[in-house]
Amino acid sequence: MSRRKPPPRKLITVAEAAAHFAVAPKTIREWIAEGRLPAVRPGPRCIRIDVADLERLAQPCGPACAPDPVERIAKLVENSPLTNDQVDRLAALLRTGGDAR
Repeated sequence: MSRRKPPPRKLITVAEAAAHFAVAPKTIREWIAEGRLPAVRPGPRCIRIDVADLERLAQPCGPACAPDPVERIAKLVENSPLTNDQVDRLAALLRTGGDAR
């Protein structure tokens, strides 16, 4: 029985994602730090974003699809090691029950 490989992910840079949303690259990095936009780090200073995740972020979202605080924390922890800013945000989430924005 042969196993099918999943289709390759299309990864783009922070700059390309920023251009897609017409925002600054810093904004994309903030979205990643907040857990709003998943990203991979193939190197210490290299961040790549899956186009499918970018498209999901572009979908309209109301209160019903706001991320669960536990999911937000899990996403932050998955991308360890955490920066000082991420540690501060995580602490704020824990103090406020997930309502630190």
